[in-house]
Amino acid sequence: MRLRHNGAEISVSFSFLMFNALVFMMRDTKQILAFYAVCALHEAGHLAAAAAFGTKLRAVGLSGTGIRLVTEKKPLRPVSHGAVILAAGPAVNIILYIVLKIMRCSGAFTLLNLGAAVYNLLPYSQLDGGALIHLFTDCTKYETLTDRLLNCLYFGISLSLLILTCIYGKIFLPLFAVSVLLFITELKSFHRA
Repeated sequence: MRLRHNGAEISVSFSFLMFNALVFMMRDTKQILAFYAVCALHEAGHLAAAAAFGTKLRAVGLSGTGIRLVTEKKPLRPVSHGAVILAAGPAVNIILYIVLKIMRCSGAFTLLNLGAAVYNLLPYSQLDGGALIHLFTDCTKYETLTDRLLNCLYFGISLSLLILTCIYGKIFLPLFAVSVLLFITELKSFHRA
């Protein structure tokens, strides 16, 4: 499904609906609300950083791997601006986690902020961590080697989550499902290149 709002295209994929169905099956209402609040704050961090550099939002994609914001391409924008925009989302989550821990809050919202930061810093290109890696390695002599090493890492992450799902049950199932989806997407883009 695709919509347009204020010049930005908004798309929702089937995998987004499936992931949300898994989340609703596995958690209680308070945790679900905390999860979506953490996601909204994460994306607000990206939007605030983009606005600070005068970068406009072109598209929002909702998929099973998360929310992807696409900003306008500015050919003369320094790489550091892109890095700050990518790092701003996880930074918001880390700052919130630290503040909440200092305030001795230990609920789901606190832990979900840490989880969101760690998840988004994973090296998948659809996530902030992978986008940061590609920001610095694309069109360099290290691009192919980096892609091959990352594909091995993706396989290891999925295998680890499969083992954790087998040992601990359904709590790791959504993470395993997302890791497989991310891995498949990475392989498809690797073979297209």
